[in-house]
Amino acid sequence: LALITSAASLAEPPSAPALSEGPSLRARVSARPRLKVLKRLQAKGNRLLLGGSCDSAGRCSFEAKCAEPLLGGTIALSGRSLRWSRLWLLPGLADAATRVEVCSAVDLRTGKPDAELRLGLRRAFSKRGLSLVHAVPLSLPLGGEQEGGGRSPPLRLEVGATLDVPAEVTLSARDPRAALRSARFSVDIDRADLCVEY
Repeated sequence: LALITSAASLAEPPSAPALSEGPSLRARVSARPRLKVLKRLQAKGNRLLLGGSCDSAGRCSFEAKCAEPLLGGTIALSGRSLRWSRLWLLPGLADAATRVEVCSAVDLRTGKPDAELRLGLRRAFSKRGLSLVHAVPLSLPLGGEQEGGGRSPPLRLEVGATLDVPAEVTLSARDPRAALRSARFSVDIDRADLCVEY
């Protein structure tokens, strides 16, 4: 009986390494599905964009935006606020270029005006992780144009995710697996928009 037990133990394959020895990956979905409808109009040289969105919780919003040729700004109507804004991008070194924006708004319900001056960098850095957005066309562009023709397809799905990675990973010759055991990765699917543009 002892010989049979010893032979059986020798025939068993070596045990696989524990899953805890590898890096940690956490995935979650925080996206709230949303339907967006966009309409682009052009009249007398002015372009007008009408848009509305509604999410799965029943929250809906509407926005109208057009270019203002007199001062070179943009006029937007969003909710109960009428807003004018103008943006300047001042020269600088790569990402250190300065962004200056002047905004003036009025609340249509109360009639209260407001004005803002914003200063910042030309490039907006993500607050956390690496943000990825991909648009999946669900139909061909209008007029039968193929991709690269300059127009987005009228029906598309925009999916976004945020990937969190360690700030640094240190590999040691003494224990090369230690860095993998302590590494923490996470991915969050935080955007799922069905866009209809015509």
